[in-house]
Amino acid sequence: MKIVEKQFNIKEVALKKEDCNFGELFRVMDKTDHTGFILLSEVAACNLGGCHQYSEIKKTYASEFFDLLVITDLEMNIKHLKILNYFSEFGYQVTSKKYLKKFTGKNVCDFLDDTDEIDIVSGATISSYALEGKLAQLCNY
Repeated sequence: MKIVEKQFNIKEVALKKEDCNFGELFRVMDKTDHTGFILLSEVAACNLGGCHQYSEIKKTYASEFFDLLVITDLEMNIKHLKILNYFSEFGYQVTSKKYLKKFTGKNVCDFLDDTDEIDIVSGATISSYALEGKLAQLCNY
């Protein structure tokens, strides 16, 4: 909760769970005012056994995952992004703090049409695309 208090500069944070089919989504409330969102989600990075293109990742297959925390403001601009757990042997470069800082201030809708101007991180192409795909899902909320 401290990170939420810090991001929104509020002392008493209340979370209200929202209906969401792509993770656990919460409204961040300051007493009665809605100030932003928090998404906790599992992201499918690659099918077990390997994959060569992001389009090949299907939920029906066993996949390698990573856990994601995203904090946004009301307009869905990213305030904080963190990969909580990364389980795969490959693509771990996506967890780099330097890479993840590039997302701060970006609107999640920028990831729908690739107008985000963030380059895919070398060595983690599939994980980078998976991360951007998950962020784009927030745009439709």
